[in-house]
Amino acid sequence: MLKMWVEITHRQAAKDDFFLSELEACLVPGTLLELGAGVGQLARKLQERGYDVVASDLEPFFVEHMKALGLKALVIDAIDVAAGTDRTFDNIYTQGVSPIVQKNLSRTLKTYESASRALRVGGRFIVIHGGAYDRRYNRIRDHYPLFAQAGFRLIRHFRHQMLPSAWYRHLNTFVYTMIEGGLGRHMGLRNVLVLEKT
Repeated sequence: MLKMWVEITHRQAAKDDFFLSELEACLVPGTLLELGAGVGQLARKLQERGYDVVASDLEPFFVEHMKALGLKALVIDAIDVAAGTDRTFDNIYTQGVSPIVQKNLSRTLKTYESASRALRVGGRFIVIHGGAYDRRYNRIRDHYPLFAQAGFRLIRHFRHQMLPSAWYRHLNTFVYTMIEGGLGRHMGLRNVLVLEKT
C-alpha cells in the first residue's frame, strides 16, 4: 500500500511544486503541522525550504515512512490533535483529510474545533479540499458555518488545479500562472480555504 501512495505522489510532484509558492503565501511565520500527510511529500518540500514542519497521519506506517525520510512525524487523529501532541502551532494545513471532506459534517466540525485548539490566536488553518466536483464529498459551502462556529474567520477562498496532476510536469511557470490564475481560480478541482483563528 505504501508503494502505491509513493507512486501517486511522484505523479503529483510537479503540481505540488507549483502549488508550494501559493501555499507559502497563505502561511504566517512560525511552525507548521500537516494533518493527514500520508507519505509526507509536501511536508518534506516545506522542510527543505527551511520551515519547522511536523508531519502527521493517523496511520502508523505512514508516520514511520516519514520519519525514515528525516521528517518530524507523529500519529495524530485530525479530530483530536491535542491527543497526539502537546504543542500549539502557528499554521496547520491539510489536503483532504477524511473527516474534513466526508459527508459527516459533525466530524468536519470536530476537525475544525480540534485544529482551533491546536493553533495559536492569529494562526492559520489551510484546508485543501479536493472534492469540488466529487459527490462522495461534502460541499465546501457547508464548511462556512462550521469553521465560524469553531472560532475561525475566512481570510481567503480560492479554487486550484484545472488539470490532471501528471500534466503539470509539462508546464512552465508562465503557462501554469496563466491557467491557475485565470480559470483555475474559478473552476479548479480543489477548494482552498485560508482560515485564521480569532
